[in-house]
Amino acid sequence: MLKVGIIGLDTSHVTPFAKAISNERDIIISSVFPCTSEDFRFAADKVSINLSHLKNDYGAEQAHSLDQLMIHSDVIWMETADARNRFSQFKKIADAGKPVYINKPLALSLKEADQLLELAEQKGVPVMSSSALRFAKEIKVDQNNLVSAACFGPIEWQKTQNGYFWYGIHLVDMLHGMTGAKVKEVSIKNSNKKNEFHLKDTEGRNHFMTFHQNGSYKYEATISYPDEKDHKEIGSNLFDGLIKMLTEFTRSGKAPLSHDQMLDTIRITEALNHAQLSSVKVRL
Repeated sequence: MLKVGIIGLDTSHVTPFAKAISNERDIIISSVFPCTSEDFRFAADKVSINLSHLKNDYGAEQAHSLDQLMIHSDVIWMETADARNRFSQFKKIADAGKPVYINKPLALSLKEADQLLELAEQKGVPVMSSSALRFAKEIKVDQNNLVSAACFGPIEWQKTQNGYFWYGIHLVDMLHGMTGAKVKEVSIKNSNKKNEFHLKDTEGRNHFMTFHQNGSYKYEATISYPDEKDHKEIGSNLFDGLIKMLTEFTRSGKAPLSHDQMLDTIRITEALNHAQLSSVKVRL
C-alpha cells in the first residue's frame, strides 16, 4: 500500500484529489501536515475544514512536523497554496528522496524554480508540477500540423504571488501543453477588461493568450491548422486529467513532464509579468 503525505491544506484541490484517490485500492492518504501563511487569510480559512475532512472521511493522521510526515509517507503531495513557501519546504524533505508533487506554480520565479529542480536532481527526487489545464482532454491537438493556438481564460491577482503566477499559470500550462512551443518573444496589449499577449515561438509560429476580468471562469482555446480552425471549451471535469497523471506519478515515481517543460512554464509566466510592467517585447 502506497502512503501519501500531504503538506498544506489551504487549497480547494485537497477535496477532489482525496476523493479521487480513495477509489484506488493501492494508495491511501496516510498523513497530513496542515500549514499556511498568516498574510494569506483567504486560503488559511480552508485548513480546518480540509483537516477535518481528511481525518474523518479518509482516516488520515495529522503530523505535527515535516519529519513526522516523512516517516509515515512514501510519496509527498505539496498542496501549499502560498508558492512563497514551496522551495523552503522542499529543501526540508529533499534528503528523503521520495517523489514530490508540487501544486502549481512550481515557484514564483525562474531562479527559484531552477534551484528547486537542481536540488531535486542532486537528491534523486522525482518532481511533478502542473496546472490541471495542461492535461484537460479537450486540448489534445495535432502538434505536427498546428499553425497557431489561442487560449482564453480568467485572471485573478494575489499581491503576494507575483502577478501572473497566481492565476495566469493556468493559461500558460494550457498553451504549452497544446503546442509544446519554445517561446522566444512575448508582448502585451492592455485594455480595461482584458490583457492580450502575443507569443512567438522558435519555429516562427504566433500564439495568443487572452486573460479576461469579466467574472467568467470559462476556459477556451482556438487551434489553427493549415485548412481549418478548431474551437474548444474546457469541460467541467477539469481535474480528471491531472488526477490521472498524479495517480500514475504516485505509483511509478515517473513524472509526466521533464524539468525543461516545467521550467518553460515558469519562464513564460515570468515573461508575462515583465511584458505587463514594461509594455515592450520581452525576449526569452
